[in-house]
Formats: sequence, C-alpha cells, structure tokens
Amino acid sequence: MKLPKRVKVKEVLKGRYTKLEPNTYNSLKRPLDWDGRVEGQEQIKSEDGDTLLLNSTGAQPTPEAGWVVMLRDGDNTKGYSWTLYGIS
Repeated sequence: MKLPKRVKVKEVLKGRYTKLEPNTYNSLKRPLDWDGRVEGQEQIKSEDGDTLLLNSTGAQPTPEAGWVVMLRDGDNTKGYSWTLYGIS
C-alpha cells in the first residue's frame, strides 16, 4: 500500500482497551485516567473492505466508525501509525 493514505473506518474489530472500568466515556475509547492510557494495536475494517492493524499511542482514542484516518507509515503486519484526518 502506498503511504500516506486516507482510510475511512467502517468498523472497529478489536480495540486495545477491552476491560474498561465504568469511569470511561464510550466503551472502546480510552480510560479517563491518564495513567490507564497505553499504547497498543487496534484492528479496523475500512469502508473499502480492508482489515487494517493500527498502532495507537496512549494519547489517541480508539477510532470510531465514520472517522477518516491518515495512515502515515508502517505495514499491515506490524501495524500502521495514524493520525485523525476527519470525522463524518
């Protein structure tokens, strides 16, 4: 895949936060407590039908359906670094 590339998220297949406590906003986003936020990998399905592995930083929430993310570098074996590009 040629990078950078814009991708629209259709569905989150696997988020890095799977056992969140009730002190969170939206189920797969991130803990409210900064100490609980971690780097990790998340798997999404794009509007184009591709299944992609994203490398997320502790400051990034899990992407949501409808978000447009920019894949900056990486590959689908080790994961792509990404930036939020837009929300639709």
